[in-house]
Amino acid sequence: AGRADWERIVFAGEATDPDFPATVHGALASGRRAAELVASAVGPQERVLIVGAGAAGLAAARVLSEESISYEVVEARDRVGGRVDTSEALGAPVELGASWIHGPNGNPLSALAREAGMTCSRSHRRSPSSRAAGSCRQDGSRSSRPWRARSSSRRP
Repeated sequence: AGRADWERIVFAGEATDPDFPATVHGALASGRRAAELVASAVGPQERVLIVGAGAAGLAAARVLSEESISYEVVEARDRVGGRVDTSEALGAPVELGASWIHGPNGNPLSALAREAGMTCSRSHRRSPSSRAAGSCRQDGSRSSRPWRARSSSRRP
């Protein structure tokens, strides 16, 4: 095993996005932007290492995959998703990290939720960090409680 020679490092993540900081939307955007920068700079024999399988890392991996660029994702946890995590420790799904789709119009998370078979509706609650927050439910129903996006394996 030889020593790796790293010629460039590109950072991504929700904290690096100037338009949507501190949101998963920002993490996705920064991951895509970082991957596009890397894709324009790497040669055909180079490999890319993505550190972290959160929203930014997974978005970067998707872009690099679409560009047929060789990459590897490493994650310290035993799961992917970064701060996006659901716990059922209390007997019902509880979002521990990202739980709102802030500003659903033009937000790539809205499209990802639809791809996952979820329907989104406008929340009756206002989010302090955006004009409106979207709420997604697998069955498309509305609730006065701020339910969020759910996978098909969970009950509404």
